[in-house]
Amino acid sequence: ASVGSVSADMRQVALKDGSTVVLAPGSRLAQVSRWNARRYVLDRGEAFFSVRKADGRRFQVEVGQAEIEVLGTRFDARRSASGQIRVAVEEGRVAVYEGKARRQVARLGAGDYVVVERGRAETGRLAAPGEAAAWRAGRLAYADAPLGDVIADLAARGHGGLAVSPRAAALRVTA
Repeated sequence: ASVGSVSADMRQVALKDGSTVVLAPGSRLAQVSRWNARRYVLDRGEAFFSVRKADGRRFQVEVGQAEIEVLGTRFDARRSASGQIRVAVEEGRVAVYEGKARRQVARLGAGDYVVVERGRAETGRLAAPGEAAAWRAGRLAYADAPLGDVIADLAARGHGGLAVSPRAAALRVTA
């Protein structure tokens, strides 16, 4: 079941279990099965989740090769155009796993983030936990991200006509 389809506008969606998700422009989120209202796949883009606690029932989100698992929290998940995955926690705790073997790559608390790219995971701290999803306030931030991802995000937010050559798309930027 599709929860949210690709759109040029940011939108908030109420999930079946009482949790909510805000989807960034150009994002797509799908429920894995109609029988499990607490398991989703973020196919593309970025989403901020506010997860309702549910008596030990885990809330799971697949993002590319990573899987995020929580009991109740507020966190941001992003899958960039290049396949880079970023998870940032505003409140609570999450575990992030990678691959079919579910190798745990990070345990994150409020203000923590992890970037998973090409089989490597790098953790860090946000300036403030509220920065987990600054895009909700119209701010985009990148740390050592491919320029192609920045251009793809801007295009998804309605800035048409932007293009980057394949060689320049691989350049790493912090902005």
